[in-house]
Amino acid sequence: KAAVANNPGILAQAQLPNRDAWGPMAASAAFDPHVRANGTASSLTAPSGSALTSGRTTFEEDAVRGGASLSKLLRSGATVELAWSTQYIDTNSVFYVINPRYDNRLMLSMRQPLLRDFLAKSSNTAVLVARSQAAESLAAFEASLSRFVAEVADVYWGYEEAAANLEVSRRSHALATQLVREAEARVQVGSLAPVAVKEAQADAAAREEKVL
Repeated sequence: KAAVANNPGILAQAQLPNRDAWGPMAASAAFDPHVRANGTASSLTAPSGSALTSGRTTFEEDAVRGGASLSKLLRSGATVELAWSTQYIDTNSVFYVINPRYDNRLMLSMRQPLLRDFLAKSSNTAVLVARSQAAESLAAFEASLSRFVAEVADVYWGYEEAAANLEVSRRSHALATQLVREAEARVQVGSLAPVAVKEAQADAAAREEKVL
């Protein structure tokens, strides 16, 4: 746990799945509902070029127009739109029967392509590709994390094995040193030949080398 938490490479790789996880959401944005709104206001005062324009020498018109729409792309490739528009017109023209005039409209429409981009293939494919990339990124990170943890475990148990071997070598060297002393004592009392001390010293030196 400490090795994973303090490894910059693993921490950096862990951010890649988080980044790629947003890919499907971004790719599916084409299917999100779109809301639009608009509004305009105008005021016009102009000399009448003809008596048929307004019946007056100066044509005047104040207008306010606005609208809003909600549209969405379906998985079939069809586009559904609900639109509302309104306008208010006030003019000095004598030819308008109703003045000021209000106009409100509510329209529902659907367009289904039969050839190009039928079934929204490009958008659906983008979503599938993004999902695959997100899954691939996560799997790659999990594999990298597993390899790293396995390496840490191998190094840890290798260290434990080396520490155990060192302890065994130290005990073996201590026993060899004790045998040297015993051999020297026996040589002094004449129960062993002097060559036995040399053999014990050589064995102790070999075991000390192993410890080092």
